[in-house]
Amino acid sequence: SIYHYSFPSCVLTPAEQYAKTEPAEGYTVSGRVTDFWGNGISDVTLNFELVSFYKNESNDNYYTDSFDEVKTDSKGKWSNSESYNHKRLGREWNVTPQKDGYTFEPSTIKVKEDANDIDFTSTSEPEILTPEEIELIRKWGYGGDYVVRWPDGFVGVYDETNYSLMQDVINEWNDAINGPVKFYLSSNPNSPVKVIFDSSLGLENLCGSSNKIWGDDYAFSEITIRVNPSESCCGSYNIKYCLYLHMFNAVVGFNCWAEVEPCPFETWSNFNTIPDTIKTMLRALHKVPPGYYLGDTKQRKDRSNSVMKNIFTSGGGNCLDE
Repeated sequence: SIYHYSFPSCVLTPAEQYAKTEPAEGYTVSGRVTDFWGNGISDVTLNFELVSFYKNESNDNYYTDSFDEVKTDSKGKWSNSESYNHKRLGREWNVTPQKDGYTFEPSTIKVKEDANDIDFTSTSEPEILTPEEIELIRKWGYGGDYVVRWPDGFVGVYDETNYSLMQDVINEWNDAINGPVKFYLSSNPNSPVKVIFDSSLGLENLCGSSNKIWGDDYAFSEITIRVNPSESCCGSYNIKYCLYLHMFNAVVGFNCWAEVEPCPFETWSNFNTIPDTIKTMLRALHKVPPGYYLGDTKQRKDRSNSVMKNIFTSGGGNCLDE
């Protein structure tokens, strides 16, 4: 007798066949997207396209997959673990950055395992700062060729002196910045900005002083303004407003003690409105993140827990120290 055996046939779709080619365990990839100077570019979309062995697009069973929910943060960093789709990374994917007005090198990187160096660099991009704005920041900022300012967000100001017009002072500077950093009066004595009385300033015939601290990321972490409580030093009621307004320039990132000309301050005792030069510089300063590199390396300030002290020594009322 001749026996004929028939075996059940099992026809897999291209997707099913592909699913069997490699294990589906997830993996994590991450990287950074930067401009020519190494500054991170925010809000870049990372497009992921599954690499399939079945590229016959005329086939109804053509298998593909993609997603684009991954974006860079304010420092240009990104990771697929930030997206709910990260579990889908189990095989090979093409990663392509995209942002209007930008082109990147390389244009695409293929990933198939854990990697933390999937980096892209912009080869062309929109102009963020004009040459004039860059020069203003270099001239009146604290970081030389680097931007020093507060990180984006709200910054608390604890006024131990209980100055009646402190809210007006803060409002003027917030309007001048008109950007991503906002100052507000806080009841927390541990706020990053503190305004305090210091009677020892009278020994040096000074109306006020300020200390600024920033770290390796060029972001301010603490600023203290000290005010001489003696009315005989700071003069009249109107001059006191000028004093507080003038000292607060250190808080917002404008260095009025830079040794450059022309100076937008006649004397601090006449400083009751913020000039356009200062507003232009501050609005430019806040277009870019702390640590933003402005171009040619002409000056690089010490980034290790930098502390700067400025002294008010001129103007009406005869004493000021920063």
